Order: sequence, then structure tokens, then C-alpha cells
Amino acid sequence: SLVHAPGRTARRWADAAHLPVAAILDPKVPGFRANSALGSVLGRMSGSSSLASRVESYRAAGRFVPTVADALDAFRRTDTDREWLGAALRGGVGRLIYVGHVTAAPPAQGRGEQAEMHLSCTESTLGFATPVRGHRPLSAMDLLLGTTGLATSPVAGRELWPIPSRVALIACESGGDLRFTEALGLVAAMVHGGAELVTATRWPLPTDHAFRLFAGTDHTPLHDAVLAVDAAHEQTDALAHLAAWQRARLHAWRTTRSPADSPVLWAAFTTVTT
Repeated sequence: SLVHAPGRTARRWADAAHLPVAAILDPKVPGFRANSALGSVLGRMSGSSSLASRVESYRAAGRFVPTVADALDAFRRTDTDREWLGAALRGGVGRLIYVGHVTAAPPAQGRGEQAEMHLSCTESTLGFATPVRGHRPLSAMDLLLGTTGLATSPVAGRELWPIPSRVALIACESGGDLRFTEALGLVAAMVHGGAELVTATRWPLPTDHAFRLFAGTDHTPLHDAVLAVDAAHEQTDALAHLAAWQRARLHAWRTTRSPADSPVLWAAFTTVTT
């Protein structure tokens, strides 16, 4: 199994809780404008937003990677590519949170290893995924195989990207592994790389802009979900906190029927533990 795979180094939260948080928050994808298919998912950030305040709390405590002078500098970065990610993870972090885009092959193709995270990698970056415009996604195959078959001196994925104890992949269908006969995808790749807990999503997530456009609400359900998942991953029993958050959202939905409380967003989150 993945958990007992030869060479896998499991990383436990008890040993890593004090370490920094590595965050890739709505990265700029080369070749895509903010309002395009792989554009911004969080929208224009304000220094007074709860997400910016959360980043500032980590930054002030010396627990935030990348190093930023201001919390707003953590969003829409252009340097958070796979090389940056590898360096950050090898430098020692307790957990990883990614908020952005994920795409995957249709289930009928049975190619779960083609699930892709869209970082700031250019098309010249070495990798297995097919470039899109000026950008090469980071695929589950990359995380698993590294540069095996691509370089004369290959390096395994778990050495390039030693995955921390906890991972949050807040992106469309980031947890789509189980759609395939062989449960393979980004979640499996994270577990193979060393994670003991991975939170991901089972279907596409509506953005706050979509809620405003189609439901006429000024609430920020996606921002709130990012905060909730992030807060839960700081707790000893992350699973219990995530379940409590989802139950609270279910109660709100049953009580108010407000679009902001719709399960179309919060029910998408699922967590895999080892």
C-alpha cells in the first residue's frame, strides 16, 4: 500500500506542529489573466480581510513560508513554482496549504496520475504534464516519479518534494482519486510523499465571485472555508475540527437556506488520514 511503500518517510504532526506553514495562495499561472480559466480564485485581496490577518499571524510568529514583508505579498505570487515548493519543503515545514487550481483527466480515461496542480511553473520547466500556453502544471506523476525518465541523473519525487505531515488542497476536484479504478491522484501522491493527513475536494468549488454573481450574496464562503480548513489543520485532532465545521455549516443550511451556507461548497471537502 501507499502507507507502507518502500522508502516512504511518514511525517507525524506531533513532531512537526511547531514548524512553519508553507502556503501557495492563489498563485499567478503563466499565460492566464486573473479573469481567465486558470485565473484568480480568491479575487482581489484586502489587508483587512480575515485571510490576510491569518497570514499576518503566522508571519509575525515566524511560521510562514514564503518570507514576506506584508501579508498581501503572500497572494498572487509569480515565484511559487515547483522549484520553490521543493526548496520550501526540504527546508522543513509542518504543513502545506494550497489554494488554487487543479485539473484532472476524465474518469473514463483512467489516468489519475494526470491530476495537475497549477503553480507558477513556466512551460520550460521539466515535468511530465503537457504545457498549457506558457505553463507546465505539476502533476501527481511528477510528485511520484520526480525526474525519473526525464533526466540523466533522476531524483525521486519524495526527495524533490518531501511532503509534510498535513496538506490542504483547496482547489476544484483536488481529491478526485477515488473516481478511478486505481485510487491514484494528488491525494495519493501526497500520502506517498509522507503526509499523514490530506484534506481535498471531491468536486469543483464555486468562488466567492460566483456566489455574488449567481446568488447575489456578499458573503465569502470560499474565504471562510480556507480559514476553517487552515484552522483545523493547526489542531491536534484536525479531523474532529473539520467535522465540527461541516456540521455547523449543515445546521446553518438547514436553518437559513442561505446560498452562502450551501453544501455545494463545504460538503466538497474530504479528509484522508493514515
